[in-house]
Amino acid sequence: MTRPLRALGALLMVLLVAGVCGCGAPRSGRLTVVDPTALPYGLATTPPTSTGTEPPATLRSGRGPQVFFVDGTTQLRPVDVDVTGLAAPEALQRLLGVLVQGPTAAQRDSGLATVFPPGTSLELTRLDRGTATVRVQLAVSPPAPDALPLAAGQIILTATSVPGVEQVVLLDDSGPVPAPLPGGRLADGPVGASAYRSLLTTAAPAPGRHETRTTCAARQGTMTC
Repeated sequence: MTRPLRALGALLMVLLVAGVCGCGAPRSGRLTVVDPTALPYGLATTPPTSTGTEPPATLRSGRGPQVFFVDGTTQLRPVDVDVTGLAAPEALQRLLGVLVQGPTAAQRDSGLATVFPPGTSLELTRLDRGTATVRVQLAVSPPAPDALPLAAGQIILTATSVPGVEQVVLLDDSGPVPAPLPGGRLADGPVGASAYRSLLTTAAPAPGRHETRTTCAARQGTMTC
């Protein structure tokens, strides 16, 4: 409540008490109980209080977070992952863990694969205002240059499938890395799912709606993490 409103409330209370105890009030010394509903502006009610903290949002059950594996050689297909009850950062880190583990035996039998070599580490280092920062570390040599867009697409499509995550920044040991895009371009800044729409199978819609700025300089091996 602002200072003018507090002053108005105090003045109204004084006037009401004066009216009760003044004109027409009995002088027997006994207290007169005033009906709280008769007081204007809710002066007799206790305002609700706030603790100033809110619990972190958790993901509800239903279709949502997914990991994206390679279907064939040039396209990505989503696989649902149950992260019910997890807050967004924990859900995203779990998805990244599933991604580096690669497809299960049954999923491999259905034609799914990954471009990440064994020993790859994907770590969520920051999630702020819809932008996820993911550190990429490889135990062996990186994927072939023509597979780099698929590798970046697997990470970025997986991350943006989490509600609230709209774009991704990739890191290696030296700092931010421009994400390789389909067609040999490099992302200029954070990149969203729409940049990898062309890599999706026909039945797989791209998560997120963030548009990505791009540069047209084609460089090889930009994800040598």
